[in-house]
Amino acid sequence: MSSPKNTDSPAVKSAAAKTAAPAGSTHAGRRVAFGFNVTLAIVAALILLVFVNWISYRRFLRYDLTSTRQYSLSPQTRELLKEVKEPYRVVTLLSGAAGDSSEAREVAILLSRARDLADEYGRYCPNLKVEHIDADLNASGVKAFYASLLERYKAKLAPQAAGVEGGRKALDALRADATALKTPLADLGSDESLTDDRLKQDLLSVGQYFARFDKQLDGVMQQVTAATEAGLPDYTAALAVIRTELGDLSEKVFGVVIDRFGRAAETSATPDSIKPKLKSLASLMRESRRNIDVALTAIKDVLSVEDYDRLREQLAGRNSVVVMSPDRERVIQLDEMFRRPDPAQTKALQQAGEEAELAFQGEERLTGALVSLGLKNPPLVVFIFTGRQRALGPNGEYEMVAQRLRRINFDVQEWSPIPRPSMYGQIEPPAPLPVAKPGQKAVWIILPMEPPNPVNPMASGGDQVVAALKQRLAAGDSAMIMLDLAPVGFTGQADPLAGVFEPWSIKPQTDRVLLREITVANRQTRVASLMDVDNWPGDQPVTRSLAGMQGAFLRSMPLDIDTAAAASKGVKVWPLVTVKKDDVWAERNLQDLVNSKKDPASAGKSYTIAAAAESKTNRLIVVGDPIWATDQITSLGLLGPGTAELVGSRFPGNAELFVNGVFWLSHMDQLIAASARSQDIRRIRPMTATTLRNTQWGTLAAMPLATIIAGVGVWLIRRRA
Repeated sequence: MSSPKNTDSPAVKSAAAKTAAPAGSTHAGRRVAFGFNVTLAIVAALILLVFVNWISYRRFLRYDLTSTRQYSLSPQTRELLKEVKEPYRVVTLLSGAAGDSSEAREVAILLSRARDLADEYGRYCPNLKVEHIDADLNASGVKAFYASLLERYKAKLAPQAAGVEGGRKALDALRADATALKTPLADLGSDESLTDDRLKQDLLSVGQYFARFDKQLDGVMQQVTAATEAGLPDYTAALAVIRTELGDLSEKVFGVVIDRFGRAAETSATPDSIKPKLKSLASLMRESRRNIDVALTAIKDVLSVEDYDRLREQLAGRNSVVVMSPDRERVIQLDEMFRRPDPAQTKALQQAGEEAELAFQGEERLTGALVSLGLKNPPLVVFIFTGRQRALGPNGEYEMVAQRLRRINFDVQEWSPIPRPSMYGQIEPPAPLPVAKPGQKAVWIILPMEPPNPVNPMASGGDQVVAALKQRLAAGDSAMIMLDLAPVGFTGQADPLAGVFEPWSIKPQTDRVLLREITVANRQTRVASLMDVDNWPGDQPVTRSLAGMQGAFLRSMPLDIDTAAAASKGVKVWPLVTVKKDDVWAERNLQDLVNSKKDPASAGKSYTIAAAAESKTNRLIVVGDPIWATDQITSLGLLGPGTAELVGSRFPGNAELFVNGVFWLSHMDQLIAASARSQDIRRIRPMTATTLRNTQWGTLAAMPLATIIAGVGVWLIRRRA
């Protein structure tokens, strides 16, 4: 039987301790382990911090709760920025006004908004670089930016720069010629054998001119130097100065003097001793004139670079934003981005509790610049009208929507088949129909036509418009047709557009108008033709971006569309605007609409008042309302007619439908989205002074006080426990 081991001996304890002790249990080992853990934690925290910031920079969420949405871009702009594949630049050249006046503070606010807006574009588009340069504080930055612009135009400006240099050399040569002419002119003028006082006076006058020539030439050279040594050289102005000076010297000085001295040298009254000197003087002047004419010939065909000159003139003003593609530029002035209301409008805004919708104007300009720079061959949009009032221009009915198309560089024109009086009162024949350039998409906007005249059907111009429309549709163009009421039974004339709509399986009912009953004071009812629309088809390309926008149609007529018949012809047709309300009916009696009564048989039906159709070669939009896109509707703002530019549109859906429709007809579907102008739908009203003061006190006092109370409460609970 074996005896038990002695586990209490020192040797055994020492061995057991060594066996049980974990690695690193010594003081030094623990320091290493703790240090490693701390280092690892710090490195992990740094990596996590960098990673989280990288993710937040690339995938960030920002919420704009301002009433005018001044810190967010519209869906249309964001969609456009996704299409930017080439490197673009947005450079702001903005400088604040000096002083502490109210105007200076207002300008400072606008400058800040402009910079913030430009930054938004950079956040949404990795291919767009935004740079801010203060022209007053960063002269070197302005100089470097101008140098980059000159580098872009270097090849185009080379002929002008060479022409200016050649002109300088010609002027310097003239300086030497003038010096050489002083002595013979003085000698001849003082020659006692010359008895012709008139000739002697001419010689003295010419001598005095060339004596002052150095000073005159110095002034010309200073003008040329000032033009060419500017931040962006004005070669066009420098060449103009040189051409003027050389041309005047050739024609008004040398031409006159050479002829005068040449005739004097051939006159018998001139002493024989003077004649050789006059001939020699005339010969020297002819040589100088030949040199001038050679220099003029060299620079007369040097053309100005219009794009560069326009860019230079625009940048000469204060406060601008430059949008640059790889090969072109657009300049937007601050006043174009934020058009401030006049005092009367400001007062009306304050009384209504509104503020100017400034931000969407700046975005519209910037987005328009990006679109125009990206369009290599902008579409042609032609408004065709037959009425007395023009479509475009100061008094045009559709100038508002036309301006929006021009701002993105669309080629917008108008045409009428009706002869019109000229500015001198003479009747001029209609201009030829505009022609699209090779490869250019064309969209024809057929405005409501005048009713046919039974006595003179050609006077209305309807047949000419229909003939032109059929021709352009056959050529593959697209069209938007706006209809007006045309009571065929009353006029006795057939609808000239019926043949146009037949291939598309669209049948407009232009002999009836949609009406509705509305309740007025004392529970009385009356008839109204206004159809307000805010339910747009969300599955159609033209209208999917109009959700939540209000539209208005004032004189609508229904359209019958046959989708099955259209499909059999290879055409797809669908409704764009539909009205379905219990109190709406189609009224056929157009002679007495005021006294119309609700028709129970047709009330409550669904009426299509705008439709779109697409074939293999064409796209077509038909709208059964003659007023919906006129300035009467699109410029109607929350403060009345003409205020949409300041406070937002009363019916933003109308202009959006028109512009998106033109985009779709131009096959530019990528631009169809809610534009910046839809940002005028306010979500949060501006704070009143009382609300703002309460909010400030709540932030400064109430929240800290609540934190202190909560802390005391927790302390008391823990103390009792």
